[in-house]
Amino acid sequence: MRRDHFRVTSRLVFSLVLLASLCASHIAHAQVDYNFHRLTVDHGLTHNTVYALHQDRYGYLWIGTGRGLHRYSGSTLKTFQHDRKDPKSLGPGFVRTIFEDSRGRLWVGTEGGGVSIYEHGTFERYEADSTEGSLSHGFVEDIIELPDGTICLATWGGGINFFRDGQFTQLRHDPNDAGSLPSDDIVDVMYDDETGILWVGTWDKGLCALKDSTVTRYFQDPEGFNSIQPRTLARTVDGAIWIGTWGDGLYRFQNGAFERFDFGKGRDNPVEENKILSLSSKPDGGLWIGSFGGGVKYYDGESFRRFYS
Repeated sequence: MRRDHFRVTSRLVFSLVLLASLCASHIAHAQVDYNFHRLTVDHGLTHNTVYALHQDRYGYLWIGTGRGLHRYSGSTLKTFQHDRKDPKSLGPGFVRTIFEDSRGRLWVGTEGGGVSIYEHGTFERYEADSTEGSLSHGFVEDIIELPDGTICLATWGGGINFFRDGQFTQLRHDPNDAGSLPSDDIVDVMYDDETGILWVGTWDKGLCALKDSTVTRYFQDPEGFNSIQPRTLARTVDGAIWIGTWGDGLYRFQNGAFERFDFGKGRDNPVEENKILSLSSKPDGGLWIGSFGGGVKYYDGESFRRFYS
């Protein structure tokens, strides 16, 4: 069931990010009419389920689906799919996440097929392997770049992988070490440039913060069970860390303390209102919040406004 949730949530996450961008001026000023153009299998997509979107530095829109990857120029589609006979093709599995690093390389994380790096027209594939220096798990949930150029990959089942100089190193859960990651099922990672903390959201064992090789765990009782399920992380310009959870609403971490925002009070479906799938911060300090069945909300620094049901 958990992977089915991920499939649904990933579709919604990127849809909500696009809606958030389009609605910004509408909320601040007068009503604006927008024209939406659909892109489906009828126009060349290999699948109508889209899990990931990324616009690169050249303006191309990259679209990750259940059957491959597309590059959209605004008028034409180029399709990339896995080819067993071609080691330079996209890796197997549907596309989970797309990330562009500071060198312009495109990292494509898949479910089960590891990560593929697109550069100079071909892919370099890294699939899970038990040998030293290899990727620990083929299910890649999230990818970011750290200030020193290290690529950080969140995997479902293999903890965190750090890629540098062609090699992977792992940070994993160790049941005999309370200072290790609380779980190997990682759903989101976010680096805070101001504090140097790598924030890590796990599916089943709460939240943790990594700094100088020290892991600090949050939202765990003494028995080791999680009290929240982080799903998405964001940072606003005031330095606050925001944690969207699956069923427990939104949390803000600031000045060493957590504050919870419960969106379910007085609603017909309180649990659905508190399933937060996506967060997107704005340069002016605002925060967009996308939920599972609870629509889109916007935080302006003082209060929340709800726009869709």
